[in-house]
Amino acid sequence: MQKMNRDLPAAVSAWLRPLVDAAELRHVAREHATLGPFSTELGVGRTVPRGIMIPFRGGPSLPARQALDVGSLVVRDRRDGTVLIAEQDYVVDPTYGSICLPEHAEERERHVTLTYTYSLSRLDRLERSADGQLGLVAGVGHLSAPRPPRLREGGEHVALVFVPHFADAGEYEVFTPADRRSPWPASHGRLPALRARIAEGKALRVLFLGDSITEGGDASTDRDTFTAVATRSLEQGLDGVAVGVTVVAKGGSTSAEWLDDEGFPECDWSRVEAAQPDVTIVEFLNDVDLTPGVLPANYGELIRRLRAIGSEIVLTTPPFTIPETMGDPDHRGIDDRPYVRWLRAYAAEEGIPLIDVSRRWEQLVEEGIPYWTLLVNGLNHPDDRGHEMAGELIADGIQEMLARSD
Repeated sequence: MQKMNRDLPAAVSAWLRPLVDAAELRHVAREHATLGPFSTELGVGRTVPRGIMIPFRGGPSLPARQALDVGSLVVRDRRDGTVLIAEQDYVVDPTYGSICLPEHAEERERHVTLTYTYSLSRLDRLERSADGQLGLVAGVGHLSAPRPPRLREGGEHVALVFVPHFADAGEYEVFTPADRRSPWPASHGRLPALRARIAEGKALRVLFLGDSITEGGDASTDRDTFTAVATRSLEQGLDGVAVGVTVVAKGGSTSAEWLDDEGFPECDWSRVEAAQPDVTIVEFLNDVDLTPGVLPANYGELIRRLRAIGSEIVLTTPPFTIPETMGDPDHRGIDDRPYVRWLRAYAAEEGIPLIDVSRRWEQLVEEGIPYWTLLVNGLNHPDDRGHEMAGELIADGIQEMLARSD
């Protein structure tokens, strides 16, 4: 492994290699479970070993990807202890570790025990002490979103060392901060109508429209969501201006569902109209899955409807997802998703305000941070750090737009 975004000096690499411990393994014996009928829903439609379920506000979220050692899995019938045979008596997904009965099974459920091994990933910190000595501080393992250990007093950060699931001792990836970081604008565009309302001393009605991330995703509490962070930052930055916020969102939705709610009754446009927004902040990570050809018509209609109810619009690019779905096997941290490229160009061509949240995620690699460690569900939902990053960026971007003259 030892894949690096910027090489450490050879002598430091040689010194570091024997110090990086293997990923933590955990063993579970005879866990009770019930296998249900065959399902193609790999993440949520099957039985998942409890050890690899990512917790979410006290309950389960999704299974951690690639955290189960499938080869270690032993499934026994709970009635007589018979060891079941993979593919014949049950099927297991090698990525999500989710288990169900095979498609041909006559039974609707089977009570079993599971014995298995799973692994945690980890972030260690390489630092230099006040007297110039290098030291490695081990982090704490996590199923999906490991955090680096705190920098010790007087220490200087050198690099983060990412240890993936099941890594052997000395297998790791080093992330060092870049010497130079590329500049990037937080926002483009102006909000003249909103600026006029503030000048007249009127309250602002802000609407957040989007999908599961706008709903709150996997933030620890409602207060930690990016919409709540942005609201607090706006209230502080616009001192004396009353800011009323409405969140209208549905997990799994795209912009298309909000234009035609057939099959998605929660995506009722009347919810948007009822908010009577002065400005609408739009976030749709799920639009990355739409056919690029439908985007111009979808967004043209979305903008038309919002303007028809008197709302200015701020588009936002979505956060990152895991490298596999970003098309980023080399961990370059460059967002080349067609939807994001299109949205940036569309906002510029149509003169629609844009806050580039994705660009902030791009900068993480330059800062020496493996961006996927901020995805707490191990797939596409930011943790509290990601929500805070987006919320502050949105609040700053709106204030920048308000400060620009016509």
